[in-house]
Amino acid sequence: MTTRRRTSVRALALATAGLAALALAGCSSDAGPSDEPAAEATILDKLPPMPEHFAGSIVEEYLGTTTAKEKYTIGVAVPVLSNPTWQGIAAGIEQYADALGIEVRVVDGGGYGDPTTQLSQIDDFLALGVDGILITAVNNAAIEPAVQRAMDAGIPVIGMVTPLNGAVAYTGNNQFETGRLQCEAVASEFDKANVVMLPGPETAQFLVDRADGFKECAEEKGFTILRELHGGTERESGVNDMEDLIQTEGDDIDVVVVGSNQTGIGAMDAAERAGLDVFVVGAGPASTAELEAGFGGLVDASYVASGDFALAALIKVIQGEKVPAVLEVPQIPLVGKGIKSHDWSWSILAN
Repeated sequence: MTTRRRTSVRALALATAGLAALALAGCSSDAGPSDEPAAEATILDKLPPMPEHFAGSIVEEYLGTTTAKEKYTIGVAVPVLSNPTWQGIAAGIEQYADALGIEVRVVDGGGYGDPTTQLSQIDDFLALGVDGILITAVNNAAIEPAVQRAMDAGIPVIGMVTPLNGAVAYTGNNQFETGRLQCEAVASEFDKANVVMLPGPETAQFLVDRADGFKECAEEKGFTILRELHGGTERESGVNDMEDLIQTEGDDIDVVVVGSNQTGIGAMDAAERAGLDVFVVGAGPASTAELEAGFGGLVDASYVASGDFALAALIKVIQGEKVPAVLEVPQIPLVGKGIKSHDWSWSILAN
């Protein structure tokens, strides 16, 4: 196995401060991003602490005051509500919606294997006559026709976590950069490393982008990627896939990089049973349980902020206001003791 080196968490955060930024680019309130040149981006090192775990006031600092002129109904389509990531994003949206006095209807797409459920849900939203839709696609290409149907019907759509062709705007992380930040977390601990990857399903574009970002950075750092398995996003998938990797790669594995933290917890379960000491790097934790699971590295992906910015932007579009075509929320890689000492309130709602 590879010898590990240590880098302070503070140094890691400072080295990546330019990457952990909120970028507001090109504006349009029409049915799609503006053809005009993008406005100069506003860059912030990081978001300030969330007051009482509620993002509304910070959203307004960047987007202006958001006031719903009517009691709108908003459809929210996420891939799978059994995963804490989508639970957290949905909970943040619902909390902000309550403050705005509007109604949100959150639906579970049933996972990444078959887009049929999510396509049907979007059509149901259209039949219901919702005022706008927020979507994280289970399969970007498959969902695009439904996005176009909504836009043609005058119902604006905003993509969350992963950009959607034809949507008005996108709010979330630069997923390619998320993967690079996962790599930086590894580089803070290892000069060289043998890595296995469990990025998740290939139909989920944001997970593919995240894996591509890691692989680009890993090549630059001289890390060796032993194997990559595209499985699911749940804990059981992590257990099964990690057992497969242990059979073929054994104790050559130094690092496990995952697209879903639930997969990462499953990988840790399998590694512990096999007696392997591995450094597992996840993405943004969305629950206290994920935060305390024992990850070697994590990326604060500001999930709550992603949902709140998406809802605020959608209300403005519905009311004929202009919004940035891209609202990229900050993310910061953390390792070791920094994981527990970090303020995670932009990613994890208080229970």
